Amino acid sequence: CENLGLIDHHQQMSADAREQTSPSGLLQMFALYRHQVAVMDRRSFGKFGSDGKHYLRLSTASDLEVLETGVTRLQDAARDQKGMNEFLGSRPDIQ
Repeated sequence: CENLGLIDHHQQMSADAREQTSPSGLLQMFALYRHQVAVMDRRSFGKFGSDGKHYLRLSTASDLEVLETGVTRLQDAARDQKGMNEFLGSRPDIQ
């Protein structure tokens, strides 16, 4: 989240918008919409104790080939600064 500028971006959002998501929530939606990999952000399992924790949860309930593809896609998403900037500009997840 930090390397993609999501913590700073989240802090600059309106108070209402910040309540609806988190830096890892932004990464979750970006990974889904731009890299076709589904993960869950920390807040998806409750807000209590989630402040300042910017990580994702992954399921390993699949075969090895699917997991390898998912990890590769997630790694690509974590390196895709240009794609993230475009995603944050358009936010297809909230239209």
